[in-house]
Amino acid sequence: MQVGIVGLPQTGKTTLFDLLTGGSIRRSPGSRNNTGAALVPDARLEVLRDMFKPRKFSPAQITFVDIPGYTPGELNRSRVNEFFAAVNNADAFVHVIRAFTGEADYPALGDINPVRDFEALETEFMLADLQLVETRLERLEHDAKKGAKVGGDLPVLRRFREVLEAGRPLRTVSLSPEEARAMASYRFLSDKPAVIAVNTSEQAVQSGEYPRRLELEAYAAVRSIPVVTFCGTVEAEIASLPPEDRKNFLAEYHITEPGIARVARAAYSSVGLIQFFTVGEDEVKAWPIRKGSDALTAAGKIHTDIARGFIRAEVVSYTDLVAAGSMKACREQGLIRLEGKDYIVQDGDIVHFRFAV
Repeated sequence: MQVGIVGLPQTGKTTLFDLLTGGSIRRSPGSRNNTGAALVPDARLEVLRDMFKPRKFSPAQITFVDIPGYTPGELNRSRVNEFFAAVNNADAFVHVIRAFTGEADYPALGDINPVRDFEALETEFMLADLQLVETRLERLEHDAKKGAKVGGDLPVLRRFREVLEAGRPLRTVSLSPEEARAMASYRFLSDKPAVIAVNTSEQAVQSGEYPRRLELEAYAAVRSIPVVTFCGTVEAEIASLPPEDRKNFLAEYHITEPGIARVARAAYSSVGLIQFFTVGEDEVKAWPIRKGSDALTAAGKIHTDIARGFIRAEVVSYTDLVAAGSMKACREQGLIRLEGKDYIVQDGDIVHFRFAV
């Protein structure tokens, strides 16, 4: 899973990327894109760490790609090609939107307007999708006239064309399971999940207000796009502090956690991931899986041998474990369930797999 960090120039994308990844950066040869892994903070995992006091503590991770800023109308063909190659490879996007002013530089499009800035790239994605749809439709319709079998692509692509021509992204289209399978090989940009990350001023951290906030929130709510705020300068200061001083700093700003934590969780959720936990004295670990995955898939996430020799899964919910206070108490209270390989793993399940190979 790769989440692309996109936006107009001078929005604070690279600042957000650096804060999320904490320096775990790698760059592909010949590319301006930086790639790094970010931890996904989860308060539940910290509670489990305090409960089991493990020798090792392993939060889930998600990969971010810092994609250079792009302005619609870019004339440098190599930069255009590089940008679209990078966004094509992403599974979801964090759109960084500028809501701060500064003396050294100016917003790329002249003023602070979050909805306009988001739509600037969203429109580029829809235009690229429309070009792909029209090219594919031309080929399929030509084949259909010659009597060739074209499968289920044709009616879905015609619907996609109507949606895109109406100025709507493809993520707003509901597909049947059969239609989704027919479209699985395409990499439409406006179909990919999106998160809006608003980079605000230091004053906005305390007040919660930034230019045109209500307009952006109403716009995003209608489209079911999560909006998360952060302040790059404040987040950088938090990151520079020793861990023992961070809580006091956050308290001064009346915030409970860094904004980058919310960004990481929103991106993680946007790609359809949940997590289950394994616990013990050796390690407390979060395992990312797709929502709707069964116990056999979860077992394979840990090790192929566990999936191959799967016997059953011992499952207790996080809520039940915390309420009971220990795994021993959960057993005594009958809170641990025995589940088969078809059990659909729920977010926050604590799972122990029994297997034999």
